[in-house]
Amino acid sequence: MKPSAAARRRTLVVWIFAIVIFVPCALGFGLKFLELIHLSRGNFEGRFALTPVVNYLLATLGFVCLFIWAALRGTFHDVEAAKERMLATERLIDEASAEPPPSTGERRISTAGKRDPSVAVRKGLTNVAT
Repeated sequence: MKPSAAARRRTLVVWIFAIVIFVPCALGFGLKFLELIHLSRGNFEGRFALTPVVNYLLATLGFVCLFIWAALRGTFHDVEAAKERMLATERLIDEASAEPPPSTGERRISTAGKRDPSVAVRKGLTNVAT
């Protein structure tokens, strides 16, 4: 299946923006990091800044590893699925909490704002919050 022209154009624009943003940022960070290394080797007064920078780099490395792990697991493949599952579950809970019609002569007292767990049990839903 061949992507449409609009999809290719959108992908091209994203890549151009990524390069335009990433290259100057990488150059700026790289130059400042080299400056820090030279400062820490020659001037003892500049070594105080080495520990926070190393901490930031380690934290960034951790976030990059988490991002790669999530991307490899397919977390970003279908981001709408979680919303759809939540809405389907909410629909089931709402259906389960609806009062049954009084066909059996049984009279229920309406509890405004509370869910009746007996309805959920009759419908087969066991994990309904009361």
